[in-house]
Amino acid sequence: MEVLNLSRNSIRTIDPDLLATHKTLKKLDLKLNMISYLPKDFGKLHLMELKLSGNRLKRLEDDCFLPSLIHTAIWIDNNNLIELPRCIVKLTNLKDLKIAINPFRSPPRDILAKGINFVLEYCRERSRRRDELERLLKKADFVFDLDNCRAKTTKFLNGNTGFLTPKDLRDFDHLVDAHLNGNFLSLSTSITDVVNRIAELRKKRQNAVFNRVLESILNIAWDNLNLLSFSSEYKLRSDIRRRWGRNSEHVTCFAFPKKFLLEGRKNQKSLKALALTALDDITSLFEIDDETFTKAFCYESPFGKVAQIEQVSFDQYDATNKTDNAENLLEVKHESIVIARIIYTEEEAERRKEEDSMMHNYFNLLDDRIHLFCKSNRGGKSVDAEIKRQSKKISNEIKELRVELKKLGNELCILHEGISVSKRRKANFEQGKPFAFHRICTTSEANEVVSICERNARALEEKYEEIRRDICSKKAEQKKMQRKEMYMEVIAVLKKQNCHKIFDKVRSPF
Repeated sequence: MEVLNLSRNSIRTIDPDLLATHKTLKKLDLKLNMISYLPKDFGKLHLMELKLSGNRLKRLEDDCFLPSLIHTAIWIDNNNLIELPRCIVKLTNLKDLKIAINPFRSPPRDILAKGINFVLEYCRERSRRRDELERLLKKADFVFDLDNCRAKTTKFLNGNTGFLTPKDLRDFDHLVDAHLNGNFLSLSTSITDVVNRIAELRKKRQNAVFNRVLESILNIAWDNLNLLSFSSEYKLRSDIRRRWGRNSEHVTCFAFPKKFLLEGRKNQKSLKALALTALDDITSLFEIDDETFTKAFCYESPFGKVAQIEQVSFDQYDATNKTDNAENLLEVKHESIVIARIIYTEEEAERRKEEDSMMHNYFNLLDDRIHLFCKSNRGGKSVDAEIKRQSKKISNEIKELRVELKKLGNELCILHEGISVSKRRKANFEQGKPFAFHRICTTSEANEVVSICERNARALEEKYEEIRRDICSKKAEQKKMQRKEMYMEVIAVLKKQNCHKIFDKVRSPF
């Protein structure tokens, strides 16, 4: 076993030639020197023991012991290290690890005090968390620098942060630092929670900015509804309707040519310039450029879409005619911005949820009243009448199903006959009979003729069986019909008949 002792030699750097000269080196003693870093290919040495105590090491790269791992002993005590390298977790046969007298920040002091085995377990979990953090941030489309989370996390996110404020980014650095470099074993949250939180906050901040941009445009439109004219030819339209409501209801929208968003006309500012005057608090933190204004029109409120870019028709006077009569109007389409005249915010959506809750409570009240009504003499008569109506309804449905079943039966007979004919044609083709007996050109065509008929027959048979089962089911339902089984159906009918009372109550609860 080759041993090299270079301790107490005032060595500042390890000569790379050492790596090539001592290929069979197993033990290397470099204690009490002035080494501040390990060369790039140091991990190619097949060492059993490495002693670097009492040097000036400040940082060990994550792959410093790779690819040929040290198997037995590592002494890196009495240095200036602030964290352990990630590859330390791959040293599965490590028996002797000395790391004392280092200003470690990761692992923290309370972890170091629990012994080497606990430290290694901590490092394994830290490595797993770091890999998980990298995966989640890539999935969330953040740009980041993993080197900025070594020992202490600072300026970790450096791209695609949207409208996250400097404080948001500092808070995220603190959270990442706690989950990677602190005593994270005692934390109740996971690294997944941290990434999800910052991704949701980015979306929330973006929505808030886009909402403000759209609101500023809307305020200009509302303030100048009767006067606003972006040119002598095209006027603001306020009669556009789109299905952008909460439940796809129609909402009224403004529309104006897209070019007037970023371009002004003679002696007038563009819409962007006018809107920016109301966005001073945002422009002080972020640059609101043309792209941001355009993206704002892809924003969706809690209830869905509120704006889009599309072709819209505008009335244009015929320039060849000096009179501005209605007869001289021409319809011209332009790429335009369509924006809902009312945009709901997150807070307004929450208030809508409260209204829904109020409506739910009133429906429960109506439910109780209908139950009481059904127990009265008048309600009992209504139940009996509804039972008869339901029974008659089932009878009519059975009649309709029988008619359809008979129709399908006739079609099925025709299809079965068609299958026999197609098989006969195929047989004639295979027997080499004249073309007039089969009218088939190839073997594949012969097979296809038969398979199409059989496939259509199977589909029709399935439908036939399904209708037959429906008839049997409805007959059984009609036979087993009892007063208790119909009771809930009667209540459901009465609820539908009295829904309008609930809406009136919500509109005027007092």
